[in-house]
Amino acid sequence: MKTLITTITLLILSGNTFGQIISEKIKTSHYFNGKLAWKKKEGKYYDIYGNLIKEVSMDAECGEPNVDVFEYYYDSSNRLTNKVFYARGSYRTKETLIWRPISKIDSNVYEYNKEGLLSIEKEFIYSCDFEKADVSEYFYENKKLVRKYCLTECSQGPGSHMFPFNFPTYFTYDINDSLICKKVMEAKDTTKIWYMKEYDYLTIPNGKIFKHYYKKGDSLKLEYYDISQDFFDSTGQKIMTAYKNEVSRDYSTTSNYNTFYKYNNRKQLIEEYSKNNESEIFSRIKYKYFKNGRMRTEKEYEWNDKNKLKLRLFIQYKYLSLRSVDSVPKGVPSYP
Repeated sequence: MKTLITTITLLILSGNTFGQIISEKIKTSHYFNGKLAWKKKEGKYYDIYGNLIKEVSMDAECGEPNVDVFEYYYDSSNRLTNKVFYARGSYRTKETLIWRPISKIDSNVYEYNKEGLLSIEKEFIYSCDFEKADVSEYFYENKKLVRKYCLTECSQGPGSHMFPFNFPTYFTYDINDSLICKKVMEAKDTTKIWYMKEYDYLTIPNGKIFKHYYKKGDSLKLEYYDISQDFFDSTGQKIMTAYKNEVSRDYSTTSNYNTFYKYNNRKQLIEEYSKNNESEIFSRIKYKYFKNGRMRTEKEYEWNDKNKLKLRLFIQYKYLSLRSVDSVPKGVPSYP
């Protein structure tokens, strides 16, 4: 346990080469299966400009903790230029916990055009020895993203980086510059649609409809779809979402249900709950806040095998601000 605490502490206290950590947000998740099953701890750390410069998460679901670290780097205009992902796993013998070597998983590089908009994103992945990258190129009209072009050289599975392919994504907007359609084309045949998302802001007064069309298997047409309808009150707060034909991941079942949202007099979301067609509540989430308005806790309940709402997840948040930038040492990440 002491080794684990040391591991997390060293990961957290290391700044990156752009800025030093002066504030942090800690999220601790407690998962239950009748009783406390396991915990996950996540930390987000910010510099003096408010930039997120590091994320650290520790997951010990099976008693063998894994640590993930994301580091973020920015230019003089506070634009993200690089994101690096490290991971470290562990295993247990009969007597002790053994940490595996730290591994660099991937690295993202970001480039911007003359207007300061993201133009190129390159992802270098360990499975390709960081020599080849998946590249996304962004195209704009009047500062609106209209096309995203992807060239994949590495991420399609073992050996497949030998045969890179590309595919475009198209974005369409209405007269109010609101996104109304996202269309992703097939990778092997870019004349065919892979999946499509549509947004409708006009059909429902004070509402929005989202439709997600996608294909089953090798079908040549869009067969399956999910529909969600958001409803808002006169102040703009979302009060209900209706889900129709929500398809399971294996395409075997569909379900229709409604999710409702409740707020306090400070317009903070304090509860959301979902009902099925039989008007039975099958999930509920409750939120509490600190006096300064920051999230304090979340409690998530869901049906168990006895058709009763039981606590599934309890999340606690903690916020800290360091008094001085110099109170955190500079340097590259220190891994145990």
